Amino acid sequence: VVAYGIAVGGIYSGTKAYVANFTEALQKEVAGTNVKVQSVVPGPIRTELWDVSGISLDRINPDWIMSAEDLVDAALAGFAQGETVTAPGLADAAGLTTYLGARDQFFGSLFSGKPAARYAV
Repeated sequence: VVAYGIAVGGIYSGTKAYVANFTEALQKEVAGTNVKVQSVVPGPIRTELWDVSGISLDRINPDWIMSAEDLVDAALAGFAQGETVTAPGLADAAGLTTYLGARDQFFGSLFSGKPAARYAV
């Protein structure tokens, strides 16, 4: 899970977050070239990963599970549309825009040079 750490998947969540940040940095490094980099952030996908993980897909709402074929088709469509982040299961792209904007605003607010007033000793 990219934007949300889950209690039963610390390594999995952390690795996905690393890949997302690495991909974003790579996008910035190759900006202005003909190289295009895309991050795909799906929900649960029906793959053999579930069998290997020991987690049964029966524990997940079947309406939430996307086929691997649909994921690939959506990812390629997002790439063709020029998306740098593709969230195949997200019906309203405004949600992704809002999330990324809030994240960028948070990052920008970290550079004040002194502790916030709530940390005054």
